[in-house]
Amino acid sequence: MRALLALLLLLPHLAFAAASNVFTSPRDTVRLVSQSNTAQNGQAQLALEFLLQPGWHIYWRNPGDAGYPPRLTPEPPASFGPLSFPPPETLDQGGMKVNVLSGHVVLPFSASDVGGTVSAHASWLVCSDICVPERAIFSLNFTGGASTEQALFKPPADAPTHPPYWLLALLALLGGLVLNLMPCVFPILAMKAFAFARLGGAAHGHIRREALGYAVGVLASMLALAVLLLALRAAGAASFWGFQFQSPVFVALAGWVILAAGLNLAGLFHLSAPGFIRHIPAQHSFLTGLLAVLVATPCTAPFMGTAIAAALALPALPALGIFAALGLGMALPILILAFIPQLAARLPRPGAWMLWLQRALALPMFATFVWLAWVLFRQSGGVGLALLLLGAALLAVALRLKPAAALAVLALLPFLHTAPAASALTLPNAQPYTAERLAALRAANQPVFVDLTAAWCVTCLVNETTTLSAPEVQSAFAAHHAALLVGDWTDRNPAITALLAANQRAGVPLYLYYAPGAPAQVLPQILTPGLVITTLDR
Repeated sequence: MRALLALLLLLPHLAFAAASNVFTSPRDTVRLVSQSNTAQNGQAQLALEFLLQPGWHIYWRNPGDAGYPPRLTPEPPASFGPLSFPPPETLDQGGMKVNVLSGHVVLPFSASDVGGTVSAHASWLVCSDICVPERAIFSLNFTGGASTEQALFKPPADAPTHPPYWLLALLALLGGLVLNLMPCVFPILAMKAFAFARLGGAAHGHIRREALGYAVGVLASMLALAVLLLALRAAGAASFWGFQFQSPVFVALAGWVILAAGLNLAGLFHLSAPGFIRHIPAQHSFLTGLLAVLVATPCTAPFMGTAIAAALALPALPALGIFAALGLGMALPILILAFIPQLAARLPRPGAWMLWLQRALALPMFATFVWLAWVLFRQSGGVGLALLLLGAALLAVALRLKPAAALAVLALLPFLHTAPAASALTLPNAQPYTAERLAALRAANQPVFVDLTAAWCVTCLVNETTTLSAPEVQSAFAAHHAALLVGDWTDRNPAITALLAANQRAGVPLYLYYAPGAPAQVLPQILTPGLVITTLDR
């Protein structure tokens, strides 16, 4: 057996007697192969064979600081022995040491209780500057009779693809739906609530137009963001979901837009749509949809991470489809209102109470502006904060007296530069994340909890305030002698980007727990004290 496995490992040009269906993607081609065209007494020598595109790799049986190796599960009654791996390459990914395999890879194993056909479920992680989880079901038939060798992997041009696109689209749709409940989107709920209030008593056709206008605004801004993101990645930039908030210029612009929306709700001025939007039906709802995506992008919701990470590795058109599904999920609650008249009929009738509601709903917008001011202070220091507040004062005066003059605030943007002014280590007993520190702690068999966060991620801040800073959680960290590492992604940080990619995430928050001698456990994006304590106890 050892001789046979060594032969399979050391002779990459070996031909195989039987092969399964072929999985193909832009990153790799994979199949199940056998050493013989028959199963002797239910026993067979098989292998999982990879042909990886240049620049892509899979992980070795001991992946190192990130990733996971290929996994293979047989359909009963067959059973498989462990996969055998050739010697790996060692890569340094932003300070993390990982063990990988690239090029043509053959992973042999033994199979028992095999009949005329053997089927298996395979899953693996394929990585370059990003990581994409892939899976397939392979079925291999033993033909018997004379051996007919299959040549070294040369996948046919029409080999079927199995990357499951419908599942990615469904995950994106669900992620967009859940995104409406994430803390980062709460401010825009104020504008949604007021828009609903204005629709009370309106004809159903009018309600439908307003809802569709909001949905179109969400989809338009989501697709525009996707185009920008894909273009930057095609140019070689390591851009992820929420990347724009790493720019002080974008944070300042977002702050002024949010402030203008708040001042409009407070009654300081009447919001007038730009000229290119005035011909769009339901223009105010369209603008609300644009703004909803603007404030939603700092955070990722459950289901979103896998879908977006996979989309960023797809060709442009399929990737845009994933982002469209994300936008559709975000707009889905409003669309349901548009097409179910019974729900629309339950909206309260407009009245004097709306004016009070409008003024009250300005408060969340002003709170969002204060939060963005804090983010900008973290990125650009006192100078950046002063420029933002100066622009806010000019904006308020211009919107009151001459709205067109509000564009003058753009002249302040060239003076904004990244110059971090405050530490992200607000959690008790936390240390800054580095790959070297993580590796040293793991080598010492110490439990490690990693918090990847950003000042512009509201969900991150909520989790840190309500859970990670909680006395019972801090006591659990101390009781288990667990180190707490915080990776601040407020500004660009290649080491944190590499850790996100290795765990198939397109943005923050990301919470990882490393038990001694065990691979990373990924925690949900919404934390509770009980969840963290239970994870540590295990």
